Amino acid sequence: MREGLFRMEKSVMTKSNFNGLSEVSGDNIPEALLEYICYEHQYNIFGYGILDPVEFAGRFHFSLSKILASHPEPYQLQLRKLHGSASRQNYRLRQSGDRVEQENIICRTRLENALFILANYALDITATAVLDDHTLVRQYGFLRVIESFSLIQDGKTGKITYAYKLDDKFRRNLSSMYLTTRLESLVALRKSGLGSLYVFLLKLRDALFAEGRTDTRVDTTPTFDYLCQMAGIPEEKEPKYRKRDLNRAINKIRQETELFFSLEWVRGGGLERYTPIFHFTPGDGQVIGLCNEHYARHLRDMERIDIAVLEFKHNLVDVCPFKGNRYAPDAEDFFYEWVSTDSPEADNLVRYALEKTFVNLGCGIPFDINERVRLFRSYSRTRSREFSSWIRELFSGLHGFSVPVFKCRDDRH
Repeated sequence: MREGLFRMEKSVMTKSNFNGLSEVSGDNIPEALLEYICYEHQYNIFGYGILDPVEFAGRFHFSLSKILASHPEPYQLQLRKLHGSASRQNYRLRQSGDRVEQENIICRTRLENALFILANYALDITATAVLDDHTLVRQYGFLRVIESFSLIQDGKTGKITYAYKLDDKFRRNLSSMYLTTRLESLVALRKSGLGSLYVFLLKLRDALFAEGRTDTRVDTTPTFDYLCQMAGIPEEKEPKYRKRDLNRAINKIRQETELFFSLEWVRGGGLERYTPIFHFTPGDGQVIGLCNEHYARHLRDMERIDIAVLEFKHNLVDVCPFKGNRYAPDAEDFFYEWVSTDSPEADNLVRYALEKTFVNLGCGIPFDINERVRLFRSYSRTRSREFSSWIRELFSGLHGFSVPVFKCRDDRH
């Protein structure tokens, strides 16, 4: 994947969900936190699951004082007003030396409020499919991002960080239902509130490219009213001023993101006065339809291997029998020491992590799984810290074997 790009869970990245998060929080911190979590999942394996307020504030250009300020109406209190004592209680974990205490608290800071929202506010997801070329099926569901979280305070320095555990369904979606985007683009558009329109244009571009096209058509292009809604432009304004404001929003996205496109206004059929036609230009490594099927297949395979490697790393860290806290300063050193351990117990855990990876990616467990474990062990004995340089071979084939990518039991016939 090109530098700076990351995979963002696509099914929840909608205007309605962004608006819902903003309404219950009164700010855009939950939306930014959602994007940060997706970014960290890809780029920070060993520190993943730990939220450092200083790191988060710096990456998203928030002031530290803002995210640590008290929230005037925390979502936790909103729920208690609605449901009384039956509402879910939240606990923070406070560490002081060897003593661990739990206390029932209100998540009062804006950052804690954002964590609580992502753990309790159900986001809408919609899956659409066309059956038999004429039957449209829409499946509706709900998804929470975080399963649980806790506060961790260093007993010596007083520094506070947060540990969080993602909802399993959300994390699996990161491997299958994702949108490739750039963090800097999301940050640049945050204050203008154009993140939803930007995400929509990303989806539109990808859908066009998948169909072998680069342009929208009059009969299928998004409507003027819908684009205004995505850009937050009020309906009460005169059409000519709405068009002016929409052009400004579109130009800002063109100037401050990685999207390459132009917009042409034409007169549509019927009563449509303004009809937008988008012309997208492919970036590096992007393929249009099946114009080069061999190259397109190669890129898809490489992307799938990237996802498999990332999933395996997370699963391997999860099964590693860390001594003490997996977030301790020496945890990474212990991990690499364990990776190089040659024992039946370690091999069984590696096999489990590898099998779980294939299952989570929607593939049956390969019939040569033991060969892949042996390949892992042959490298890990001497090159455990060069982990990322050889782990791809577990998914792209084995030395001396003609094993296609993701060859599964069902493929042996």
